[in-house]
Amino acid sequence: MVRAKVLISCVGGLVEPNPWPQGIPGHETFTGDIFHSARWRYDIDLRDKNVVVIGSGCSAAQFVPELPTVYGAKKVTQVMRTPPWVVPKQEQPFGDSWGPWLNTHIPGFAHTLRLLVAAKAEYDWRLFGDSAWSKAHRRKNEAGLLEHMRRTVPEKYWEVLTPNYDVACKRRIFDATWFPSLKDARIDLTTKQLLKANPRSVTLGARTYPPSKTPGPDDAEKEIDADVIILGNGFQTTQWFHPLQVVGRNGHSLRDVFAQRGGPQMYMGPTMDAFPNFFTIFGPNTATGHTSVVLASENMVNYTIKLLKPILKGDATAVEVTESAERAWSKDIQDQLQNTVWHRGGCKSWYVDDGGWNSTVYPYSQVWFGLKCMFPKWSDYTYRYTTKGLVKKYLRMFAKIALLGILVVVVRGARRMGVHHLDAEGWKLILRQVVGRLLFSGGDRLKVLARGVVNGER
Repeated sequence: MVRAKVLISCVGGLVEPNPWPQGIPGHETFTGDIFHSARWRYDIDLRDKNVVVIGSGCSAAQFVPELPTVYGAKKVTQVMRTPPWVVPKQEQPFGDSWGPWLNTHIPGFAHTLRLLVAAKAEYDWRLFGDSAWSKAHRRKNEAGLLEHMRRTVPEKYWEVLTPNYDVACKRRIFDATWFPSLKDARIDLTTKQLLKANPRSVTLGARTYPPSKTPGPDDAEKEIDADVIILGNGFQTTQWFHPLQVVGRNGHSLRDVFAQRGGPQMYMGPTMDAFPNFFTIFGPNTATGHTSVVLASENMVNYTIKLLKPILKGDATAVEVTESAERAWSKDIQDQLQNTVWHRGGCKSWYVDDGGWNSTVYPYSQVWFGLKCMFPKWSDYTYRYTTKGLVKKYLRMFAKIALLGILVVVVRGARRMGVHHLDAEGWKLILRQVVGRLLFSGGDRLKVLARGVVNGER
């Protein structure tokens, strides 16, 4: 057991793999090997093996091209339900030789380049809205992506790789190898439905995409040899912190609270009421869909550090967001998400659970999120102060009142004497009034401060 004053979870969202597809029988009797790509079995030799891949998301796009070339698989059959939108991978500016040299030897070049990349990525936020302007930009973007697809993959795949939903409704794939790999005769992409697993094969049925209007030869059942089955079917993204058990000060677990409030939610991503001193980096509704996870995580790290400073300095023992602030934040997030492509783009994605609750993405720009992380709304939090912290708190309060008093006295004195006629004697008179008022009001304020410290007021 480890005891700590502060607990920070950095487990992320893409952690626990999805199991074998529900409702597909036969995996218990399959005599070959089955594993998920997130739990890669390096002890399994894929050379000269028939490999079946289930899924066509970002993970599959990364490992499928390497199965015949790097791992030596004899045949790869990739089973896809619906096609993703695929974006050409951004090439390194100035190439692989000049780019690193410029970053290393030109002062400020790397920072400028990162700013430009971030600005370009942030510009893609325009694709996520439900306005006519956003829809027009999506149509333009889709046309370019379809043109890229037709230039890159064999014509036989054009139909099955043309999505029937808006771009950005699902997670886009930024790819440099998957599309070109489909020219390899050892890789076969199919949208035929997975019906069952047999001891050394899988059975595929009618194609699922695009749906056949009338049954044809492509809809006949087909048995595919399989020595190994690799699952690239994603993660349990809507079950946050699964299988961890996080219990708050009221004895309720996070999963219980999520269920009571409609779905996973945390204020600004990192904090939850009734869970003091518990923070999450990259919590619910902090993915953006268009910019860097690293940038979003950095924003949350900075935000968490700001909240923790009074505790790290010994001025407080606990910090906790208020329930009203958390509920208001969550309601606004869910309301705004209803007017985005993730809910109106015509797709079903892992961003949203079966009940329609979206606990994955953030409906505003990352620039806005960054600003909110830079300047926390302190009134949304409560601190349990130490005696030292209380003294500092009241002294800061007294200093603010004193500063305000100085300003008021100076302005009033200046008005009485006329701003343009103030000489050294006039300023001395004003300063004497300021000191007198501070001594008169400050004594009473210090008495209140002393009573608060003695009585342990918070």
